[in-house]
Amino acid sequence: MAFRHRRELDEAERQAVFDEMRRLAMKRLDLEMVCVRPGETELIFRPPDGGEDGPFEFSDLIEKAKAKAGKRIIKKSGERWAPLGMESYDRIIRDEAEHTERWEAVLHGPVDEGLAEEPDEYPWLWAAEAPDAG
Repeated sequence: MAFRHRRELDEAERQAVFDEMRRLAMKRLDLEMVCVRPGETELIFRPPDGGEDGPFEFSDLIEKAKAKAGKRIIKKSGERWAPLGMESYDRIIRDEAEHTERWEAVLHGPVDEGLAEEPDEYPWLWAAEAPDAG
């Protein structure tokens, strides 16, 4: 899942989004990765225990986290509206090969954008164990 920001986020704002995505998503999702770059946030997750999503929608959970992060940002910035995009883009990962490809793309996003020299140097990137490439 990904969502764009209406404007680039500064470090404190990225931290607010990062904190809320990790906190709320980990409550009901098997969160594998979250990366908050200045212009976009990306998450990779699975339904708990590999099952179906149950009585809630993933996007509802993410929207709640976005709203909470948005309130934190508005409180400090004084803006009228949160700078987080309204629309989230779901991407269903169909198989392990696609999962590995997506994982690598998100992992190296900060490096590709020149935000860090190595993925582990970027403070708004969190990843669980890397997927098995084989």
